[in-house]
Amino acid sequence: MLSFPQIGIDLDLEQIGIDINMELLGLLLIVVGVILLIVEMATPGFFIALPGSVFLLIGIMIYYVPWIWSTPWGVVIAVAITICMSALVISIYKQLGRGHKVLTASVDTMAGKRCLVVEDLVPDDLSGKVKIGTETWSATSDEPIPSGDEVVVVRGEGVHLIVKRVDSEKEKKEGDDR
Repeated sequence: MLSFPQIGIDLDLEQIGIDINMELLGLLLIVVGVILLIVEMATPGFFIALPGSVFLLIGIMIYYVPWIWSTPWGVVIAVAITICMSALVISIYKQLGRGHKVLTASVDTMAGKRCLVVEDLVPDDLSGKVKIGTETWSATSDEPIPSGDEVVVVRGEGVHLIVKRVDSEKEKKEGDDR
């Protein structure tokens, strides 16, 4: 019989033909909790670590201390476990997500970067390609620039780059003046 006199609940499940084996219920919750945690580890970010950890702890409590559910403390403990695990799992998710730099490059962030021409650049034609790090971008220039030359990004337009030839002599002079 589950009895919660403080809130007016008195459940005699055996009287209506429901016989709950608390040991079996505890084991079931433990197994479901472990499965949810394994799925979360296999596919991070699915956010089922929270119910998994709550099921696991409540299942352990039901399995080892089944009599607690016949007292009002059972519900209080279950709510406390749920709140504590929620706070813990959310703080772990925040720690895991902190400090990850977004690795998406956009044409707006490319201005001023040096790159190598990998396919000849022709004015007003987007068939030319430049390589910045490991990424290859469509590019064009005001003048023809052969493959192998170094260029610098002037700006981005849509999904391609506008580049100009790097003037080595001019840069050497500027470097000497510094």
